[in-house]
Amino acid sequence: MKGSDWKPGAIVLAIYQGNWAFGGFTTLNYGSEEIQIENFRKTLPRACLGGLVISAVIYVLVNASYFAILTPQEVIDSDAVATTFIQRTVGNDAAFAVPAVVGFLLIGTLNGDIFGWSRYMVAGSRRKMMPTCFSLIHVDNDSPRVSVFFHTFTSIIFAFLGDVDQLVDYLNIVSILTTIFPLAVLVIIKWKKMPVAADPVKYSIFWPVLNIIIMIALLVIPIQQDPISFIIGFSMFLGGVVVYFVVKFIVNHTKFLGIIDRKLTHLCQILTWTVVDLGPGEKTHL
Repeated sequence: MKGSDWKPGAIVLAIYQGNWAFGGFTTLNYGSEEIQIENFRKTLPRACLGGLVISAVIYVLVNASYFAILTPQEVIDSDAVATTFIQRTVGNDAAFAVPAVVGFLLIGTLNGDIFGWSRYMVAGSRRKMMPTCFSLIHVDNDSPRVSVFFHTFTSIIFAFLGDVDQLVDYLNIVSILTTIFPLAVLVIIKWKKMPVAADPVKYSIFWPVLNIIIMIALLVIPIQQDPISFIIGFSMFLGGVVVYFVVKFIVNHTKFLGIIDRKLTHLCQILTWTVVDLGPGEKTHL
């Protein structure tokens, strides 16, 4: 398309902005313990691929509709492309409904995001990588209420930290780095044929290797075009690693943080009517 920037760095930065829109399938990874269905090994890959294909088809059709009515410059200049599109096709009166429709659609997005990341925190807490209070689940419906509240509260704070697009670039770099390492571990597990589960989802080692190559390319290519974002994102990642090991060292060599952890967990239990989750089928009142 005329006026498009086909530089590899520009394409990767565009992928950073669009990557989140295709990331809904990861909810299945974080919430797999709660999927109570038969033939789990076949259903999970089908759900992942189905979500990606459906999302891709919808996004392509929507963007084709935009460019059939609007010029590329109008898309760039518009603060809300959907609103501009409705104004040009239906009229100004209907454009007022667009924010309401977008807000309604975001309910599903927030539901998946909060569901996935709260379970991520629960898993980390169960393995002593995060405070015990994050592994608390409700006694009746098993919802991780403390993790849900913490994730929601921090998300609201991040929403007020300035340029959201720049923040997305930073977090995408962190996300890519935190994806590369588990994928590398997965390759080692599959290469050495280590047993990890009684009923695992099996696939060729080719896919995690290909994913690692793509992730490294997405990480390295835009460095020349936007080195500041890479430096800040990489620093955030290293900062998280350093903080983790420092806190882990303090916990292992002092009782101070352990006492705070127990007191905080008891307080959260009282406020949220929850118990500590030790894994599938196991709970304790601490």
